[in-house]
Amino acid sequence: MHRNQISEKFSLSGVYKLTCPGCKKAYVEQTGRSFTIRYNEHKHAFLTNSHTSRFAQHLNEHAHSFVTINNSMQTLRYHKKGAYLNTIERFYVHVEHDSNNELNDSHTIFPNAIFANLLKTHSPYHPPPTPHSPTTSLPRSISQYSNTIHYIHIRNKADPKN
Repeated sequence: MHRNQISEKFSLSGVYKLTCPGCKKAYVEQTGRSFTIRYNEHKHAFLTNSHTSRFAQHLNEHAHSFVTINNSMQTLRYHKKGAYLNTIERFYVHVEHDSNNELNDSHTIFPNAIFANLLKTHSPYHPPPTPHSPTTSLPRSISQYSNTIHYIHIRNKADPKN
């Protein structure tokens, strides 16, 4: 990937994941600013040992290093702030929590039966359909859950009782 493509990738907003280089635990969050600006806020919190970033706090508490944006940040979804992005963020936090891999604060983790069922049903460890069961094509990556999450968001918006 060329330098322009890298900087362009981090110039947008959406949901991202920071991975600790020491233990591979993940911190998932959304931002309405550019990913670069948010990364720099985490970096500043790390350098000043501030408690404004759970990710930086983890690195400092465990003496792990702060690495470059290209080595620690993964963009999960590009989107502007709003209810849809909130749903996407909750899904990715749920994914990391379900894997016992998250660094997020406990107040950002909400049980969600739909997300749990999606992950259980479409797990890479889920056995393929037998010849006597209906065949389904299972998503190959988490990003392919996006259409289902979008549908859930639209449905909940239309019927707040759900």
